[in-house]
Amino acid sequence: MAFCASIALPSLMQGLGAGDRFEEDRERRPANTRPQAPEDLPGLVPYARSYESWYEDQFPLRSRLVRLHSSIKLLGFHAQPATRIAPGREGWLFLAGSKFVDYYRNSRPFTHEELDTWAAVLQDRVDFCQERGIEYLFVIAPNKATIYPEFLPERFQPIAPRSRLDQLIEHLGASSTLEILDLRPALAAAKEEGELLYYPHGSHWNGRGALVAYREIMERLRVRMGERVRPHRPEHFRVFSGEGLGDSWAPRLHLDGLLSQTEVLVENLRRPHQVPIPILEFEGNHMARETRSDWLPDAVIFRDSFAEDLIPLLSCQFRRAAFYWDRHMLREVVEHESPDVVIHEMVERDLSIWTPSLELDRSPPTRPAPGSLAVPEVSEER
Repeated sequence: MAFCASIALPSLMQGLGAGDRFEEDRERRPANTRPQAPEDLPGLVPYARSYESWYEDQFPLRSRLVRLHSSIKLLGFHAQPATRIAPGREGWLFLAGSKFVDYYRNSRPFTHEELDTWAAVLQDRVDFCQERGIEYLFVIAPNKATIYPEFLPERFQPIAPRSRLDQLIEHLGASSTLEILDLRPALAAAKEEGELLYYPHGSHWNGRGALVAYREIMERLRVRMGERVRPHRPEHFRVFSGEGLGDSWAPRLHLDGLLSQTEVLVENLRRPHQVPIPILEFEGNHMARETRSDWLPDAVIFRDSFAEDLIPLLSCQFRRAAFYWDRHMLREVVEHESPDVVIHEMVERDLSIWTPSLELDRSPPTRPAPGSLAVPEVSEER
């Protein structure tokens, strides 16, 4: 009787409109929408799949059941609580998609053709910028597993000595004058000093890791660009603990209160006043800030999620800093902004899931509306 009641309860709650509310902020994705009924028999199969996806987001008691499922698998059996997340040693978590695992293990190296493509795309970007008197700096943000391999699960340990990043740096060094700003040595040195630089329950660096990256980027620009680049001194920054979890999968796994870590933030004590300014309106997450300090250079920064903690640090170093979330170097943006430097930050794991092409890099799919400008809101939050 109790079993039948437990089976019937979710359907009864659904019928009464008592399903769980899907939390997009927690899941970091939009909820699946309820599909329209099919008009013919061939439409039944895709309708059934779409309906199942929608129902899985609205299922009564969903939050409690996901929490129970995650608790049993992760905390009870030290097993993967979700397809893309794997438990490591000492409670650390890592991305677990097949291509990420191949990258951790160095089991799928670049081909010669792929390396040549990377070199051609980077050289094309440098040439485009140099023709306009612009510096170009390509920065790779290391994977958490690269800096903390000791916490990887045993089955993710490397089986070959060289990573794709090692291959790319070696290839560029042997075939061109191109360079990549390799942040691994600086982060490894900071780690040796006992600083925790990445979030154990997420995939990103914390404020300390971002501060190390900031210093390396600014020092490289200072060498290239001279006195116009003025990195702030270490005493100008305050590292402190925030009130949240930082980058963590705990909310997405509904394990709030069971997986805890300390949010690490950085404050620039000499941060100048900044204002939001118009930018070319592309699809995606973009913003621009201006300090109105005319003696500082202008910058365009193409970036991904690893630059979130870099934005408040880097934006203080330029008169105008425009941040565009894109793997490509958007030519229209560079032409429009006419900056002194283009910084291109990309996370190391993208080397395993994305291969550039000259055609797409010169004419990427995310195009601006003609003459369209947007004034973004200024936010310090992730």
